[in-house]
Parts: sequence; structure tokens; C-alpha cells
Amino acid sequence: MPNTRLIYIEMIPRGQETEMMGFYFFCGRGFTWIPPLVFTIMNEAGIRSNWGLATMSFWFAVGCCTLQMMGSFESAVEHSRKMDPSLNKKILGNDHEKLNSTSIDMSKL
Repeated sequence: MPNTRLIYIEMIPRGQETEMMGFYFFCGRGFTWIPPLVFTIMNEAGIRSNWGLATMSFWFAVGCCTLQMMGSFESAVEHSRKMDPSLNKKILGNDHEKLNSTSIDMSKL
């Protein structure tokens, strides 16, 4: 979970930290109960568990489709840094060469 937050924080434009973290926590805590609720309702209605588990696959597919619609991490970080050029100086201490050596390689995750 901390890695997810770190990646998300890297993409947040300066000045919108509170708003975006509120949205992050709302989605994380507000929508995680929907798939188990659907499964429970189907189970209590007498529908076989096989169909309930099939709905779990549906939610997984929806998540994968949503993930495919997202842009790349690198472009999000670049956009965030373009919105506030002083951010590089504050984070990296005026050493812009550090930017390339400290960036996260998403292909290894």
C-alpha cells in the first residue's frame, strides 16, 4: 500500500495535494465494499455461489479496463512538474541530474 501512495503522490500537481489525497481515500475506502456487497446480496437471494464468484471476475475485468485507459506514469509526473517548475528544485535541491537517477522504473514493478 505505501508504494501505491508514493506513486500517486509523485503525480499530484502542487497545491492540489489535499484534494487529490481526499479523492484517493474516498475511492479506496468508498468503493471497495461494492463487490462484496453484490456477492452477499446474490448469496442471500439464493443465487448459486458460482454466479457470485463470476461477478468478482467482472469487477476484476472492470479494474483492468480502467487501468488500461490510464496514461503512463512518466507522462503524469512530467505534466505535474511542468505545472510547477520550482518543484524540481525543492525536491532535488537544484541537482537536475538526480531526476533521472531517482525516477521510478515502472517496468520492474
